[in-house]
Amino acid sequence: MSLFSERVRYARELKNLSQKEVAEKVSMSQQGYSNIETGRREPSLSTLRLLRHILEESLDFFIGYNIEDSRGGNLYELYAEARRIRIEAEEDLEYSENMLENPEEDVEKRMKMIRRYKDHLKEAQQKEEKAFNMFYDHIIKVPGYDDYEVDKEYWIKIYDTYQENDNKMNHEFWEEFRSL
Repeated sequence: MSLFSERVRYARELKNLSQKEVAEKVSMSQQGYSNIETGRREPSLSTLRLLRHILEESLDFFIGYNIEDSRGGNLYELYAEARRIRIEAEEDLEYSENMLENPEEDVEKRMKMIRRYKDHLKEAQQKEEKAFNMFYDHIIKVPGYDDYEVDKEYWIKIYDTYQENDNKMNHEFWEEFRSL
């Protein structure tokens, strides 16, 4: 069975669709569709376009160019958001702890704020870890994942690169905007 066939079957199963249901939607027999999933037949371009829409996956995913399916992408975004919140919580905590160096302020009030920030940080860390594990547990089941030889550290670094690029693009946009 080819990676393409495995991923079509995988995407269909994630959508909880039967072969018969998909076959009807692409106007072919169940046997004809089954042959696509087993690799005995390649779909026409029009069938491929329909499969892409029915199964809500990109052609890049089906042909093995991308490792992430749409659910994996959504789970990764969930993780990225949880990580962003955790980073903000760390910054809030650091800010609060730095405030203690100024003795003129009410220390007890600041300590309460720091405890609240610590609780928030702990909760954010737990959510980040849970979101990442949901993503990773999903992505390792994607057919062909083993071919990529990537681990948890790879995905964590992807987030860091994504953040750096996003920050750089925002900075470049505003610099260009200001010059108008």
